[in-house]
Amino acid sequence: MADSLASQIITAIGGPENVRSLTHCATRLRFELVDASKVDQNSLEHMQGVLGAVPQSGDRFQVVIGGGVATVYENIMHLPEMAGVGGASASDDGQKSNADVKAEARSKARGKVAWLDSFFEYLSDSFRPILGVLLGASIIIALVNLLISLNVIPNDEVSAGWVFVKAIWKGVFYFLPIMVAYNASKKLKVDPWLGGAIMAMLMTPQFTGLMDAKTTTCVENAALGTKSCMANIFGLPMALSDYSGNVFVPLLMAAVLALVYHGLKRIIPESVQLVFVPFFCMIIVGALTAFVIGPIGVWVGNGLGVGLAWMNTHAPFIFAIIIPMLYPFLVPLGLHWPLNALMLMNIQTLGYDFIQGPMGVWNFACFGATAGVLFLAVRDKDKDMRQTALGALAAGLLGGVSEPSLYGIHLRYKLIYKRMLVGCGLGGVVIAILGWLFPSVTAAGQTVHGVTTTAFAFTSLLTIPVFNQMWVYAVSIAVSFLTSFLLIITFDYRTPEQKIPEKPWDYPWETCMTMANQWSYLPGDKYKSTRELVHYLVDIVSKGGNFLLNVGVDGNGEIPPEGIKIMKEMGAWMKVNGEAIYETRPIAPYKEAKICYTKHKNNGKVYAIYLNDEDEPNPPSQIMLYSINPAKGAKISLLGYKGNLSYKRVGNGVLVTLPSSFVKNPPCGYAWSLCID
Repeated sequence: MADSLASQIITAIGGPENVRSLTHCATRLRFELVDASKVDQNSLEHMQGVLGAVPQSGDRFQVVIGGGVATVYENIMHLPEMAGVGGASASDDGQKSNADVKAEARSKARGKVAWLDSFFEYLSDSFRPILGVLLGASIIIALVNLLISLNVIPNDEVSAGWVFVKAIWKGVFYFLPIMVAYNASKKLKVDPWLGGAIMAMLMTPQFTGLMDAKTTTCVENAALGTKSCMANIFGLPMALSDYSGNVFVPLLMAAVLALVYHGLKRIIPESVQLVFVPFFCMIIVGALTAFVIGPIGVWVGNGLGVGLAWMNTHAPFIFAIIIPMLYPFLVPLGLHWPLNALMLMNIQTLGYDFIQGPMGVWNFACFGATAGVLFLAVRDKDKDMRQTALGALAAGLLGGVSEPSLYGIHLRYKLIYKRMLVGCGLGGVVIAILGWLFPSVTAAGQTVHGVTTTAFAFTSLLTIPVFNQMWVYAVSIAVSFLTSFLLIITFDYRTPEQKIPEKPWDYPWETCMTMANQWSYLPGDKYKSTRELVHYLVDIVSKGGNFLLNVGVDGNGEIPPEGIKIMKEMGAWMKVNGEAIYETRPIAPYKEAKICYTKHKNNGKVYAIYLNDEDEPNPPSQIMLYSINPAKGAKISLLGYKGNLSYKRVGNGVLVTLPSSFVKNPPCGYAWSLCID
């Protein structure tokens, strides 16, 4: 029986001994490794069930699984060889939690942008655990708005029934700061209940009641429609604000709490830490949050919200186009979390958000591209891609989740991105024009040029009713969806650039690749090695493709010396092995380990092409063939050597012995071809 996906991943990652820690997020396995150079990235990227492999700074590595990541994670952690590897759940017996192990391992990582990775992981892990409840709340809001728009239920905020329904989703957003504080504290190896408790302090009736105290002075903010108050606490001025729904304050508070918490644990004896660490943290960080951190967080959130609102008002066309054009690049890198935080802040400070409308344009351009891929997969009877695209499309249209589409399909085929960006741009233009001609009107009576919403909504079909102007939003996302869809089914997506497909296709195809990094001539450009290009050629031909190799000419119309050298070396290799390349067709299994297979279209000869490792200048003395079973009396020869080779059956395979003279002095490098006749 074939190894499970869990076993295959651990093998490709370098074995269990190469794993320092393992955690997972919504779609990815996150490894902290001993040595990232041991990872077989190519094997991971071509593994059934793996959507992508993403190296990070230092020795971090991420394996993209998709919606089933939790199951794969559990299967990996239950492998016998993974016993004792960091990543176990927290317990009361002193074992480290996932967050503990992950934070500890991350501190050892080294890389030029390790701090940036840590920052965005901090943002991501502070929000990721609550995405489910946010999605649930957004769907409730959408369904209620839909029922109101259809006059099924009255828009009556006085009735007890309406108050109850509103409380179901309102509680999520009201107490969001406590949830974020809990997750952020846990991320920073701090008691999460301590972070939640400090944030809860600012949301108690006693604290909020200070706004109505006789000694408190308040000022109305006309721009935001909010009230700012200043209280006198033990003779010190304290700025008061409504912290419900705020996300910047708990993020800042948790960062300060981590410094105080770990500092106290170093100076307070272990025997009394249980009592005095929380005591001093609540006193110190609680006071700092109320007097300093809270007002700063509110100021930062308000400032960013007002700044973007100004841009949306004074440059709506730029804003509506730049958001959907940025998201396709932000989401794969995890850089969209700051914008998500701003959406929540806008709702809390302004009473509405104007970013989610243009963001929905990007999402539906993404889903339209996936729908186009699904259409082609059904038409071409591509079972694997049909399953991948169908699952990704369902997650997108019903849940507003783009990652399965991105990692499962789009990032693997660059032509999809080009088609999708057209949909993003055109949808952005439509929402900009219509949003200007038919502005939204907020509950406070404010006119906003653009699509707005009062809810944090995952932009899916189910959440369309939460947007104001709903029809403007619906038309815009329809344009972006249909544009991407039609471009994919019209122009296809399966001529890869700089990549090789995982398996043969049923129609003529080619890989377009540059000899250097750039398509055009660039002085000092780094060229691929001849070995790399020969291996690419063999891999492509074994899958039935054509190899289009580009070399940029200089300003005089001449091929650079590096390009000439590579072409001569490839020509020398082809002189020996061309028989295994020209007029051949794919033959299953196409590739196993370091061997690719081809078959001559006329005489039926089968070729097994051995691809050498970088540190393997000479061929091995013996080559094992598992997938080809020569008929009795068949002859096996070696291109570039006169005479037949000796071989014997070993188990389910055939062991071929190469002549010592050929091994010591091969006629070419990079790869060697066996011929089975």
